[in-house]
Amino acid sequence: MVATLNGLSRLSGGRIVNYTTANGLSSNVITALLPRADGSLLIGTQDRGWNLWDGQRFSAESSGGLSQTGIHAILDDGIGHLWFATGNGIARCESDGKAVCSHWIDFGAADGLRSRETATNSHPSAWRSRDGHLWFATPKGLVEIDPAHFPVNAIAPPVALERFAVDDVAQALRAAGSLLRIEAGHVHFQFDYAG
Repeated sequence: MVATLNGLSRLSGGRIVNYTTANGLSSNVITALLPRADGSLLIGTQDRGWNLWDGQRFSAESSGGLSQTGIHAILDDGIGHLWFATGNGIARCESDGKAVCSHWIDFGAADGLRSRETATNSHPSAWRSRDGHLWFATPKGLVEIDPAHFPVNAIAPPVALERFAVDDVAQALRAAGSLLRIEAGHVHFQFDYAG
């Protein structure tokens, strides 16, 4: 398969076959390709997320909130994750090896990226080096990730409700597990909390 600005092209039986949105692609501008060991192909698009080619048909992947995002590169870290260079930063998911993703994490400026953007004018704009490190090009330089030593805190911080008001009238806070009933007809609810 060859990525083009007008879909995918494939040399088959001595002729070129073109695939476009008419064949199931989510966008005709293809910006990233990642072949998989099972024969499938992950396809990043300029503005409509990513697709999966299973050898017979295309399916648009909508998981992870990337369906309306530009995908500039897709990398497999070799230890169960797919990494995406996007128009909004870098995203990672757990992969079952067949492009089914779960447990999405988005990384941006709050995580240390100097720019939420990743490079759009170079191909490839991301690379997995021999040592397993992942390299992403951004407008403000290279980002290096060592996925083997990339701890992720999956424990949510504790949350404490500090104030609850209904139509601007503070309500008495109750012990955890006890119920507070609010009658119909109220329109404004305010929760003040700390994490």
